Amino acid sequence: MCCPFFLRVKTSRVLLFSLLLFTLTFVLFFFGCFSRVDLYDMVTTPKILVKIGDEYLYEGSGLCDFGEVPMYESSELVLTVENSGSSSLHITSISAVSGDRTEFFMDVTSPISQISAGSSTTFSLVFKPTSTGYRSAIFRIESSDGESFSFTAIGYGTSNTIEPDIQVKQGRDDLPFQYGLFDFGHVLLEHSSTEVVFTIENTGAEALSIHNINFVSGDTDQFHLTVYPLNIVSGGENTTFSVTFDPLSLGYKSTTLSIESNDPDENPYEVTLEGYGDSQLVPDISVPSTEPTWKL
Repeated sequence: MCCPFFLRVKTSRVLLFSLLLFTLTFVLFFFGCFSRVDLYDMVTTPKILVKIGDEYLYEGSGLCDFGEVPMYESSELVLTVENSGSSSLHITSISAVSGDRTEFFMDVTSPISQISAGSSTTFSLVFKPTSTGYRSAIFRIESSDGESFSFTAIGYGTSNTIEPDIQVKQGRDDLPFQYGLFDFGHVLLEHSSTEVVFTIENTGAEALSIHNINFVSGDTDQFHLTVYPLNIVSGGENTTFSVTFDPLSLGYKSTTLSIESNDPDENPYEVTLEGYGDSQLVPDISVPSTEPTWKL
């Protein structure tokens, strides 16, 4: 006959072993079968999703493609922001953070800033190209999701002008007609700056004829054309020219660059170039010749 005390001990051991076995089974099952489940979605939290039509955008690599849009005309795309979480999502900002930010922008109508769980809101992006060629901008949505959501807007500006239409750029920066400005910065006296390359685009359909390009006012003797543009630029094509700044005296220097062409309404096309003539500072290092006052 077994002692009741030993029966209780044996029963306790069986229960403890069963509990440990159940716990181990649960842990293995949970982390084995559900290792790909996003635990972030399993707690009470908002979760942002963005889509165009029925197509969801991947965070960081999603593309919002406007296709081809004529210059100075607008194209609009409607994006949907969904909250797939289990609590309200608060949209704090939607903005372009890099790229051609002046050519991609939100419609004046702002989206609903508070999105309840399982609900959505929409906002419109507009692409309005001011020049031909590919344009892009990275947009970022900040929210209470805990992580920002970024995507890229892209589009291609096309010409809608039949007549020749001149446009001047430095790199990707437009130099507007009569208001364009480029600064060479500080350059040592009697030295030449690095050559700066400028681009002349013909955004019209007919050929653009470059009749003359020169400096017409200001410090004309301290800026020099080192490479001249082509005389004829076909529609949709471009040509380049290069300029250096060669200061002869101290201080700010500027000149007006004039481009004469057959553009019917932007002739001559003038931009301002400036720079600063700087003196070469030679460091003056002297070492005192006094004897040390300490003794061993």
